[in-house]
Amino acid sequence: MHETVACWERPKPLPWKTRRVMGVLDHPRGALLGVAGPLLFLAGVVLVSWSERDFMAELGWENWPSGTALGPHGWATVLVFLLAGLCQMGFALALQAQAERSTVRKLGAGLLLVSGFGMSMLAFKTNHPDADVTWHASIHVVAYFTFFLGLLLAYLALAWGSWNRLDRSSWRYAPLALLPWLGVFLLPDGLKASNYMFFAILLSPLLILAIRVLATGGWPAAQRADRSLT
Repeated sequence: MHETVACWERPKPLPWKTRRVMGVLDHPRGALLGVAGPLLFLAGVVLVSWSERDFMAELGWENWPSGTALGPHGWATVLVFLLAGLCQMGFALALQAQAERSTVRKLGAGLLLVSGFGMSMLAFKTNHPDADVTWHASIHVVAYFTFFLGLLLAYLALAWGSWNRLDRSSWRYAPLALLPWLGVFLLPDGLKASNYMFFAILLSPLLILAIRVLATGGWPAAQRADRSLT
């Protein structure tokens, strides 16, 4: 009888660039993307609003912030939507890499990823209020609801998945998430404070989570009581 020797090949190592990207996402500093996204969005839309205040006065501030993409500096609004969405998606992937086997945590990170994708798809411009609805305007509408509803659902799952897992001391840094609210004092004439505060408040829980994950040093899968015993 001849013995058959089972041969197996060692798995090929991931390319250096892939390993580097995965290392960033799995590292606690991946939470910096969760901080950068909301700040980039809020600061970006305010700056574009100042540069297009005459245009928006004619278009109507009720079309803010999407309407700024139709102005002379619309490319900046498109870039803000795209980069803010990519930052949110990067933070979602960072959370996903640390979710381990928790279904709720994976769900929360997945919903945040979908919401970030919706934000990035807002880069498709809306249409002028007096014009017929275009295909890219339709994508813009769907993208907004994807971003908004996905973010609300993500908050519920992420709050549950983070319960008692982040260091309590990280709450001391949470008030930093309210600093973007001060942007309400920097708005151009015509832009209602309520319009800006809607987005500032909407993105505050995301900022708080990112700051607390960063302060904790990651998104621990075990509860604090369990980790204290190890």
